[in-house]
Amino acid sequence: MTGPTPTPSPLLASLLSATECHPTTRKRLLGPDVNYGRELLVSLARLTGGWIGWEAVNLRGIAEQLAFVPLARSGRRAGGDIEIGAIVNAALDAAIATNTLDPRFVALQPSLGFRHAVRDAVLELRTAGVSPAELRAATKRGTPAYDLAAVVEHYERLLAASELVDPAGIFRAALDAFDAEAPFVLDGETFVAPGLVARGLAGELLARLVARGAHVLDGDDALEPAIANAEFFAAATPSDELREVLRRALARGARWDEIEIVACDTDTYGIALDALCQRTGIGATMLQGIPLARTRLGRAIDRWMAWLSDGLAADILREALEAGEMTLPGGDIPSTLLARELRRLQIGWGRGRYESAVASLASPPAPARYEDESDEEYAARTVARTRSSRALGDFLARLLAATPAVPERGSHRPVHISTPRLAALMLRWLELVPVHGMAERQTMDRITTRIGQLAGIEQPEVGFASALAALRDALADVRAWPLVTEERKPWSASGGMVHLTDLAHAGTTGRPHVFVVGLDADRTAGPVRQDPFLTDTVRGALPAGRMATNAERREERATLLRRALATLRGRVTLSYATSGSLDGREAGPAPVLLECWRIVARDPTLSFEKLRDALRPPACAVPDEGDAPVDSRDVWLAAIADGALLLDGTEVVRECFSSLDAGLRAADAAVAPEAGPHHGVVLAAMGEFDLVGRGRSLSPSSLELLAKCPLAWFYRNGLGLRPPNDPDYDPDAWLDALDRGSLLHEIYEEMAKRYLGRQREILDDDARDEVLRIADEVIARWRERVPPPGETVFESEAAEVRRAAIAFLEMERNLMRGGDRGEWLQLEVSFGGAGEPPGVYELGNGRKLKVHGRADRVDRMPGGGLRIVDYKTGRPTPYQKSPKKAPFDGGRQLQPAIYAAALRQVLGERVARFEYRFPTERGESEIVAYEEEEMRAALGIVRGLLEQAESGAFLPTTDAHDCGFCDAGTICRATRGKYGNSTSPRAEWASANVEQEVFRLMRELRGAAADAEEEA
Repeated sequence: MTGPTPTPSPLLASLLSATECHPTTRKRLLGPDVNYGRELLVSLARLTGGWIGWEAVNLRGIAEQLAFVPLARSGRRAGGDIEIGAIVNAALDAAIATNTLDPRFVALQPSLGFRHAVRDAVLELRTAGVSPAELRAATKRGTPAYDLAAVVEHYERLLAASELVDPAGIFRAALDAFDAEAPFVLDGETFVAPGLVARGLAGELLARLVARGAHVLDGDDALEPAIANAEFFAAATPSDELREVLRRALARGARWDEIEIVACDTDTYGIALDALCQRTGIGATMLQGIPLARTRLGRAIDRWMAWLSDGLAADILREALEAGEMTLPGGDIPSTLLARELRRLQIGWGRGRYESAVASLASPPAPARYEDESDEEYAARTVARTRSSRALGDFLARLLAATPAVPERGSHRPVHISTPRLAALMLRWLELVPVHGMAERQTMDRITTRIGQLAGIEQPEVGFASALAALRDALADVRAWPLVTEERKPWSASGGMVHLTDLAHAGTTGRPHVFVVGLDADRTAGPVRQDPFLTDTVRGALPAGRMATNAERREERATLLRRALATLRGRVTLSYATSGSLDGREAGPAPVLLECWRIVARDPTLSFEKLRDALRPPACAVPDEGDAPVDSRDVWLAAIADGALLLDGTEVVRECFSSLDAGLRAADAAVAPEAGPHHGVVLAAMGEFDLVGRGRSLSPSSLELLAKCPLAWFYRNGLGLRPPNDPDYDPDAWLDALDRGSLLHEIYEEMAKRYLGRQREILDDDARDEVLRIADEVIARWRERVPPPGETVFESEAAEVRRAAIAFLEMERNLMRGGDRGEWLQLEVSFGGAGEPPGVYELGNGRKLKVHGRADRVDRMPGGGLRIVDYKTGRPTPYQKSPKKAPFDGGRQLQPAIYAAALRQVLGERVARFEYRFPTERGESEIVAYEEEEMRAALGIVRGLLEQAESGAFLPTTDAHDCGFCDAGTICRATRGKYGNSTSPRAEWASANVEQEVFRLMRELRGAAADAEEEA
C-alpha cells in the first residue's frame, strides 16, 4: 500500500497562496529552467485540480521577450550554439594573426580542446558582463587570461558584423529596453523560485525584476521537517543503489509513478537507470536524459566516425550492420545478411575497394558450389545470394555517396575538408540509420537539427582529423532519452514511470516516495579543477559578484544540496554507493548525509565511522532475505544465496535450463578418455558419407583434409561450416598470401600460353622483357581490383612479383639447359566440374570415386607419358619428402596421385610424373616429384580414408601442427604460438588416447613417421 499524500512543502503552499490571491491574473513562475516550473505546476494541480494563469519561465525566456522589439528593429537575431562557436573560432584566428599574443598561447591553437576552452571562457566573460579592458586590468601580460582579452575584442567586432547576438547580447538588450518593454511584457505577477542564483547580466535582470515587484516564493531552509523520518542505506555500486531503490519501492507497494529519484550525478545514475529499465522493462522518465554516447544512436555515430578515422575499415562497417545500426532504407534484406555479404567481399579498407565491390555487385558471380549440395539447394542459394548481393551494392552506393574522402591507411597524403561539408555528408549518412520509437526519434531530431545548423555555416577547409573532431564536439552536449520511456515528453514526470531528476529540481514532482542517490563525498563536493584561463585569481580580481570562484561554486553546490533536501516531502530515503569514487578508492558518505543521520538519530555526536558501520553491508546484486525481487535476476541470486554468500548454484541452474545442462554434460564427455559422439564418432552418420555410393565429387584437398584431421573435414563437408574470411589490415602489405598466389599463377599461365608450341624461345633474350610485360599487365589488373594501402607498399610488392616472374622464367630456362625436353602440351586442364570432362579415381572392384580439380600445366615427355606440373608460390617445406614422413605424408599429400589417375583418363595417356614446382625466391626453384609407381601406392590410403568417412568416425588429429592454419581451429580452441608452434586441446586428447581401435587407420597412415621419430 502507498503512504498518505505528503504535506505540501512551504514552496507549494506559497504557490497555492499566490493562486488564491491572484486567481485569474497572469502569473509567471520564474525558475532555473522551464521544466522546474512545469513540474511544480503539475504538483500544484494535484492539490487544486488545475491552475489558471500560470506559466513556467526562466531568465533567458524573459530576456528574449524584453529584447524582441529592439533586436527586430536593429535587424539582429539570436545566434545558435553552432553559429556562435564558429564566430569564436574566427575571433581566435584573427587575434593570432595580429602577432601580438604570447607564443605559448598561439602554440596551442591547433588543439581542439584549447579552442573549446577559449570558447567557454569568452562566452562566460560576455555573460558576466566583463569587458576586455576590465579583464586586462585584472590580469598580467603574458598570462592566458590577458591574451584572451584580444580574442574577446575580435569576437565582439565579428559578432556585430554578423548581425547575430549571443546570450550576453540578449540579456544586454533586455536590460537596455527594460523600462520601455516591461509594461508590455511583464504584465501580471512574477513569482521567483527560492534560492534562484544568477550572476552577471542575468543577475542584473533578476535584480531588476525583483525591484519591479517580483515576489520571491517561500523556500525550505531547515533539514529537520524533510528528513526527520528519513531512511538510509549504502550500496556497492550506483547500479546496485538503483536496484535497491526499486526493491524498496516494491516492498512498500508503491506505484512507479510515485517514485522520484534525485541524483547528485545525473550522468552516472541516468546511464545505470536506463540499463536497469531495459533489463526489467520498467519505464523511466529523466529530466536530463543520458549522454548521447551511451545510446544506440550515439554508438552508431561513434562507429561511423571510427570507420572514417580508420580508413573505411570493413570490419567496423560489418559490426555496425550486425548491430543493426545501419540498414538499407525500404529494403527487405536484414542488415545482418548485408553484414554477411560484406564479409564475403573481403574489402578490407579503402574507398577504392568499396567502389570495386559496388561495381562487381551489380552482376554478382554465382557462389561456389559446396561438395555435398544438390542442384535445387544450389539454385535457391544462388537466387538468395544474388538478391542480397544487389541489396548490399545499393547500400554501399548510398553509403559512399555520403562518405567524404578520408586519409587512406598507410598513406601520408593529407586530406582536407570543411566541418560544414562533413556535417552535410553526415546528414545523408543518418538516412541509413534506423530509428526505433518516439523517444529515439526525438533524439534523432535533435541530432539532425544541430548538424543541419553546422552544415549551414561557411568555414574554410581544415585537416580531416580537425573537421571530424569539430563535428564530434558539435554533438558532445546532445542529450538522449532512454528506450523504455514516455514517448511524448520523456523529460517530464509521467504516469506509470519512475522519474529521475537532479538536485535543482528535487521535490518538484510532489511524488510521495523520494530517493536521493549518489550522496557520497566526491559527487556532492562541487568543482575541483580551476578554469585554465579564468583562474580563481582572475575571478577574484574582477568586480565582486561577476564571476564565481571555485570556492564559491562549491559553496553554492552545498547550498543547493541542503535546499534540495529541505524541499523534500513524503517518505525520503538517502543513499550513496561505496564504489562511487572517481579515483577507484572506496567512496565515503557526504557530510550532509552524516548531518541528516544525526538529525534522524537525534545525536549530534555520531561520527562518519559509526555511519559507515550502520549502513553495512552495502546493498548489492544479491538481495537480502525478505527483499522484493525486481526481476528474474534477483530471484535467481536470492535462490542461491546464504546471506551475503553465494552458494554453488550449478545443480539448480542445470535443473531449470535443460539446454545448458546438455552443454555441461557435453563438456564433461569431451574430456572423457573413451571416444564418442563428442569426439567426432558420429554413428548416426554411418552410411551418410558413402562418398562413392552417393556419387559425390571430391577435390584432392578434401581428401587431404580427411587424412589430416577427419573432424575438421566433418565440420567443413559434413556440417557445411565455412569460416568468415575477413582480411586483416596490414599497412605494410598489399596482397595476402592467397591473392599473391593467384596473381603469380596468372603470370605463369599467361607466359606459358604465349610460348606454347615454341617453348625453346624462352631461352632468347627478349623472353625476359616479355615476362616482365606480362607481370606488369597482371599487376595493373590486380591493382584496379585491390587498391594498395600506399605507393611505397605497392612498389615493394610489385618488385617482388617481378622477381618471382623472372625466377619462373629462369627456372624453366635452367631445366631446358639441363636436358629437360618435356613439351608443354596443355595449360589449366580442368576436370570433374560442370561442362568439363569427368574426373575419376579407380578404386578397384568396379568402384570409382568422382574427383575434380585443375592442373596448371601438362607436358608430354620424350620417353612417353605425361608430366603434370603444379606451381606453388610458398615455401616447399610442407611438400618435401623425408624419411621421417610417412608415404604421402600420411595422406596429407594426395594431389599427385589423384591428378595422375584423373588426367590419365581425361587425356588418354599414362601419367609418368607429377611435379610440385616452387618458382619463386622463397621456393628457391625447388621441385618435389612423384613417379608413376610411387603414385599408384596411394590407392590403399584413399580406400582407407573413404572407409573411415563411411564409418562415421571423424576423429581429431593427433598432431597439433595440423591445427596451425585450420579453419576449425576456433571451434577446437586451437592456438598458434611463436615460431609456428600450435596447441590444441582436441589434438592433445587424441594423442593421449590414440591406442583406441577407432584410431587404427590414423595410426597406420602415420606409423612410418612415428617409427622414424622413435629411431631418431
